[in-house]
Amino acid sequence: MRAFITGSRRYGTPRPDSDVDLVVLLEGSAHDLLMQLGTTEPDNPYAQVRFGVLNIITLQDADEFERWRQVTEELERRAPVTREEAVAALKAAGL
Repeated sequence: MRAFITGSRRYGTPRPDSDVDLVVLLEGSAHDLLMQLGTTEPDNPYAQVRFGVLNIITLQDADEFERWRQVTEELERRAPVTREEAVAALKAAGL
């Protein structure tokens, strides 16, 4: 398993009630197990599992995981960025 923190806690301006977004690369049964516990929001194509303030975003594709990590690192260099800027950067990377 590979993982990294993304979202406002890494490159934005988090509020006290902001969640912690953790992107994880999972395969096979580990991914399937988490998906049994998770939900996907209607406007979000990624499978997510929430545990309190921890939001786990699960990916199965290593290339997709690497693109998300690279975008996160670029956003961190430009921090702080708005949610809209982050969403635009992720969309531009095909995520």
